[in-house]
Amino acid sequence: MKVEKFGVGKPYEKTLFIQENDGDTMMDFSEALKALKMGNVMTRNGWDGNLKGIKLQTPDENSKMRRPYLYETKDGGPVVPWLPTQVDIMAEDWMPVL
Repeated sequence: MKVEKFGVGKPYEKTLFIQENDGDTMMDFSEALKALKMGNVMTRNGWDGNLKGIKLQTPDENSKMRRPYLYETKDGGPVVPWLPTQVDIMAEDWMPVL
């Protein structure tokens, strides 16, 4: 198991415990959610096509939305809210998009 730090400076610096699998950085959904909260774009091993990954949107005073939500990042496409399936939540193949 490898330990990596994400975020810059306190209080944003967090430690994540990451499993390495053949050089890839893998984590479970709870660790992926922590990484999303730190501003990372996350994907799952095997996702392909034009779906780049998912990101966390945190609304500000100019937003129509009032609560944070996850959304898909696609090549040139609109922002589409994303909900994890039970398979996504139980998966241990989450990784940051580099």
